[in-house]
Amino acid sequence: MKPYSGPFRLPGPAATALGLSALVLLLAALYWPSAVWINAAVRETDSYYTHGWLLLAAIALLLWPRRAALTAAPVLPSRAGLPLLAAGLALNLFGLAFRINFLAAWSLFPVLAGLSLLNWGLGRTRVL
Repeated sequence: MKPYSGPFRLPGPAATALGLSALVLLLAALYWPSAVWINAAVRETDSYYTHGWLLLAAIALLLWPRRAALTAAPVLPSRAGLPLLAAGLALNLFGLAFRINFLAAWSLFPVLAGLSLLNWGLGRTRVL
């Protein structure tokens, strides 16, 4: 594979870490109200969401056997994640604006799928 020789160089590790940190902070700020709502819903005694904390363990148990396939899948970033990311963020902002907490919380799924496609591509996103 020939090294990139275009007019723009790929960012170095410091710029990549800075961009990733900014993205994490932006997503944390956007999804903080949803996280607070989910936490309150999970802690209610007569709630339909009391199983919420078990979902994290279930997701970890489902992903653990796939770790070899995940590392073997090729990393081919795809711009196909941009529409998913944009739709998820629009859904989150709509949910926050109209105080539809359920919608704002569920918008995290297309956002994560879009970010996965943007960073890893279709191969690894399918494994996930």
